[in-house]
Amino acid sequence: MKNLAISLMSFLLAIDSFGISKYGDVSEGVDSTLVFAVNTDYTIAYFADSEGKILFKNQFPDYFDEVHAFSHGYAFVKLNGKWGCIDTEGNMWCPPTYDKLGEFENGRAIVESNKKKGCVNIYGMEIVPCVYDDIRIFSNGAFKVKRGSLWGYLDSHGKQVVPCIYDYFDSSFNEGLAAVGRNDKYGYVNEKGEEVIPCLY
Repeated sequence: MKNLAISLMSFLLAIDSFGISKYGDVSEGVDSTLVFAVNTDYTIAYFADSEGKILFKNQFPDYFDEVHAFSHGYAFVKLNGKWGCIDTEGNMWCPPTYDKLGEFENGRAIVESNKKKGCVNIYGMEIVPCVYDDIRIFSNGAFKVKRGSLWGYLDSHGKQVVPCIYDYFDSSFNEGLAAVGRNDKYGYVNEKGEEVIPCLY
């Protein structure tokens, strides 16, 4: 907390040289990188590192609607109602194409575009494209995905393991197995997508 206070003071002294006296949002990333958005209406936005050194000033034609703190060298920003990702030099690493950005858990977040859902990592890289009606992240990093009313399963890299053919797909694997259902009959699949107990019961 002391280092954060020193960094904040250093930053405020630094931007005073620009003649700016009205400050907006101040936030800290998980890797102690600081993000400072100056002016409550975001008409000017500055980003700084953990020592209060200014990394860059907002260089885009339109001002950010919202900014997230940097994490591992990247930050998510909202521009004209769409979410994208910038690096510490202000380069747009991931174009602002997402309508919604969920909370990050274990370095991944659910995103939505044109009412379809997918998943990105903390670097803004798309792991799962926005083609699904629903998506859930398993504790092992894999995905439960839905198309229409049917569920399927993707591995942690977004590769399809089980196509969307089940009416029911359990929310977790227990000892390598997950319960699945089809036509009111239930069985089990393993993490390889093999139906080890067919949906006959």
